[in-house]
Amino acid sequence: MSLFRFLSNKVGTGSGSIAGAHTVATSSSPYGAVAGGHGHDSHVAPWEGVNLWRTPFKGDTDTVTQVKRTKGTLDRYVENRVRRIQQLQIEALRNKTTPTWVMMPRDRLLLAAQGIILVYIIYQAASTTYNHLKAKDRLKQTKKVSDVAYQDEVVAVLTKCLAGSDFPNLLFYGPPGTGKTSTILAAAHELFGPQLFRDRVMELNSSDERGINVIREKVKKFAQFSVITTRSDGMYCPPFKLIILDECDSMTKAAQAALRRTMERESKTTRFCLICNYISRIIDPITSRCAKFRFKPLKDNIIEKRLQTICNNENVQYEPEAITELVKCTEGDMRKAVTFLQSVARFRTNMTITVADVHEITGIIPESVIENLYQVCHSGSYEKLTTTVKNVLLEGYAAHQLLLQLHDYILGQMALGNEQKAIIFEKAAIVDGCLLDGADEYLQMMDFLCTVMHQLCRS
Repeated sequence: MSLFRFLSNKVGTGSGSIAGAHTVATSSSPYGAVAGGHGHDSHVAPWEGVNLWRTPFKGDTDTVTQVKRTKGTLDRYVENRVRRIQQLQIEALRNKTTPTWVMMPRDRLLLAAQGIILVYIIYQAASTTYNHLKAKDRLKQTKKVSDVAYQDEVVAVLTKCLAGSDFPNLLFYGPPGTGKTSTILAAAHELFGPQLFRDRVMELNSSDERGINVIREKVKKFAQFSVITTRSDGMYCPPFKLIILDECDSMTKAAQAALRRTMERESKTTRFCLICNYISRIIDPITSRCAKFRFKPLKDNIIEKRLQTICNNENVQYEPEAITELVKCTEGDMRKAVTFLQSVARFRTNMTITVADVHEITGIIPESVIENLYQVCHSGSYEKLTTTVKNVLLEGYAAHQLLLQLHDYILGQMALGNEQKAIIFEKAAIVDGCLLDGADEYLQMMDFLCTVMHQLCRS
């Protein structure tokens, strides 16, 4: 029996119908009908359809998530809800209670059912899409150390470590987006296989709490577990676990000191891989216990080839100049390059990606704007500079990006001497620090450009 046919039979005027009994509703709800009665709090759901079915009893499983978890059909769910409402009405009449209940019309009841169906369908569609994207993303992740690009020294050492039984504590450092996390995850997959990966690997990143208490309790407890040396597929498995601490340069000094002692005591059963951007923020006792590997920024041709491969696999049309311009914006960060490419592809669906599209997505300021600002500074007119800076910032360009591009442009100007450039760049460093501290963008850019104007007028 279909849902709406079932509801049509139930919403009549006979003894077995909802309209023949009192249906739970109160006039005080902004939705028109919410759970009411004596001794019970009203529940307001985020959607009206489901809220109309709320009734005041314990153990209510009315949410769409819980309906999905029961794996029951929606017809059976609605039938149970109607039966439960009828039982409540009969119980209320038997006890001769007089709650402030009103009649629910048939169209409101059908509207409630439609709301349940709509929310349920949307939830199912969203869950299916999310699972599909998650599975697709999982397929694109690096699964082998040999797949890591442009880190030949690291790949060679890790390959030998995987072939033998000697796997030291590791410290990966370098700019973001160069493959540090992907490399150690690929090595862990090769070491333990998909069956033991979850049991043997603990990964903590910057979103997790990694204070001294976590190091003393969670990490220490995981490190003390003993493991076996065989896998379900019969292959050899190393007799140790792996703890990955991503962005460990953000850990406190106390947490790093506690980690040092744990690394010493559990060296037989646990290996550590520390990942950071700035090795200077790691205390010396930890760096001396690890094999250090520096991850270099990726070259432009490496990133460009990888982006072209992605575009060809995903059937994305692009101009060669657009990919070249996109690579310039990433500064050796492969993750940033792929993210920008994905954003541009969504922005220009079923169309060819152009250089203008790349500038629009990445926030790169057109070269003409930078040249105009430089020429205004060269003219020596303060009033004209004020107007130009206001117009540029009103266009929505970020002051930090403007400062970076002005730095690169001034660096290539042969008319300025080294001493003049040094004065300008010293001011640029001060302005950059003020911007990071939340200073006003207009005032900081005027401060910097006035320095540029002064040096240009001297030449």
